[in-house]
Amino acid sequence: MKKNNIRNMAFCLVISQMLSMAAHASANSNDHLFYYLDRNNKMRVTDDKSFIINDGKTYVENGDTISIYDDRNNSSKQYGASQASFDVDSDLLIKDPYVLNMMRSVFRPSMYISNEFAKRVYIKFFKELSNQGCGYIVFANYIYQLYENNPEEFEKVFGFPMYVIKEDKTIDFNYEYFYLGHFLYFITSNYNSKKIEEVAHVFDKDVARELLEEYKNSEKYKKSKAVDWKELKELRREGKITDEELMASINNYQEADNYEAMLQDIINNSKDDKVDFGLSEDNNLGNIKAYLESFGLSVSINIKNLSTRPGAPKYTDYQPGDIIVYEGLVLYKHDPVTGEDYSQVKYLSLNEFMQKYGPARKYEYRGHSINITEIENGKVYTSSMGEKFIVDVDKSIPSIVIRLQVQNKNYTKTR
Repeated sequence: MKKNNIRNMAFCLVISQMLSMAAHASANSNDHLFYYLDRNNKMRVTDDKSFIINDGKTYVENGDTISIYDDRNNSSKQYGASQASFDVDSDLLIKDPYVLNMMRSVFRPSMYISNEFAKRVYIKFFKELSNQGCGYIVFANYIYQLYENNPEEFEKVFGFPMYVIKEDKTIDFNYEYFYLGHFLYFITSNYNSKKIEEVAHVFDKDVARELLEEYKNSEKYKKSKAVDWKELKELRREGKITDEELMASINNYQEADNYEAMLQDIINNSKDDKVDFGLSEDNNLGNIKAYLESFGLSVSINIKNLSTRPGAPKYTDYQPGDIIVYEGLVLYKHDPVTGEDYSQVKYLSLNEFMQKYGPARKYEYRGHSINITEIENGKVYTSSMGEKFIVDVDKSIPSIVIRLQVQNKNYTKTR
């Protein structure tokens, strides 16, 4: 979901119309179908593969396929999904009807004092998901690659378009819908109603503080608090203002006073506890299995636990499609022209974390999960935060290797 792409998701609710269009198009071609928005923001479908996408830097024609791991995608620099989109695109996500409907199904607006308050809380959730999302994003990447050239089957299974090809013919993958659906499934599957209520209000204090500060800086607040009651009474006595005008001033003052008191009450009585939304290694695998099975998919998971003790044999059995959880991870990029390595990214190991923050904060530690995308010339490539990196296998400490097998009766592909 890109910054310049606020789209009308009403088409998600008219699946039958889209399938009818798809059937009509497929009558003339056996090629894959592609969705796009026309000038009126209406969903259309085409079997024409001879068009340019990604601002002319990548072509799809003559039977070529679309890959979510396309390092030629220089216009958006998107190499797989990134949880950071929930932060940088939060202002767009909060306007997306599909996203709002999902959030409201679990965190109801009636839980909050106003719709504006609810939206502010939702945005806080989005930003938190961007901080704790690698355990979700790796599975979004896996599923999107599984269906990357069968978007019609993806939509039949999950109920929303896998991607949209906009009128300018750029591709916009709907990673956020899968990720958010996975997160909400985790919440509703693992928490009872009381716990969900607690989770719903973890950001109340922060939002109340923001709204109170904004309100106190507003002209409405300043005007209501600047009332000179003695002057008003004198004006009324002299007949210069009416009873209605006097009551309006009183009501405005009372409204401001009540709103201020209500926000201050939320600030004073809300807990400071935060909730860890990151999926732990234990509940992560069972949760994704149940989530995918809820769509009628058959899922099997092969897990290999690796030793992270100093001196343990170096892991070498990397395969494209692997999901790997690292205790410590070093990534870098390679410039094929200069031959130089650059842009190193480091995720601390558990020992490094405790040395830096102390053993008392060990409970805060979490590793980093990534997808292995390709292996070429002895280099192990990965998608992390929507970018292409090389794994420094000598300096990294893998702890768990996950291999999935997902299938349904209409479409099967394994990795």
